[in-house]
Amino acid sequence: MLINDRHQKIMELINTRGVVKVNELSELLNVTTETVRQDLNKLEADKMLLRVHGGACSLKNSQSEPYFSEREVINVEQKNEIAREAVRHIQPYEQISLDSSTTSWFVSKHIPNMPLTVLTNSLRVSGELVGKDKIDVIMLGGILQRRTMGFIGRGTQVAISAYHVNKAFISAKGLHYESGITDSNEATVIVEQEMMNIAKETYLLIDYSKFGHASLIQVAPLSRVHTIITDSNTGDDAIADLREYAGKVIKAPR
Repeated sequence: MLINDRHQKIMELINTRGVVKVNELSELLNVTTETVRQDLNKLEADKMLLRVHGGACSLKNSQSEPYFSEREVINVEQKNEIAREAVRHIQPYEQISLDSSTTSWFVSKHIPNMPLTVLTNSLRVSGELVGKDKIDVIMLGGILQRRTMGFIGRGTQVAISAYHVNKAFISAKGLHYESGITDSNEATVIVEQEMMNIAKETYLLIDYSKFGHASLIQVAPLSRVHTIITDSNTGDDAIADLREYAGKVIKAPR
């Protein structure tokens, strides 16, 4: 295969999957891993992709985090479906954590005023819950990331580690069958990982648009997730495929 043909094939895979691995490309293109690395380095120099450990990812995955106000108006119906289903899995007197994603904010809007303890790094989540007097809110400090209206950094990580919760509810930018749960911001990933570490069960809240995409950094393999909740737009084939890699998968009703 000529070099231009290889580069075209690599970019087709990158644009489809978001992330590609050197070993995988070596087999698909029938060339050595060293040749693949040279191809990836050339494509990175041409600003076509971003090199990461063991492979490369789409430049789209390395873009900066959009503002909360931009994300809160995207896929609103889907996020409401997911949030309503997530609330069905929250019982009175439990301790839960909600991350700084817009989907978690939708969850906080749907949670009834019942005895509950909520651990969160999100200003929007805490603001939504402040009027529900039966819910105890533990606000995690740290460095305020204005784009997400959430706290991140070492201080947030340490604060989370002091607690234990029944259930962690997190979201992510991508869900890939092999790459697992992924995100593009390292500071956000650290917070998500710590929330998973202190929880007995982790619920991944993710809409149909994130399926099959892999961002720059892995949050966790799918095996770490207790339950995945997605929206009614997610295809049945995608659900069936996902169940081969993950545990419980729930498709929220409309």
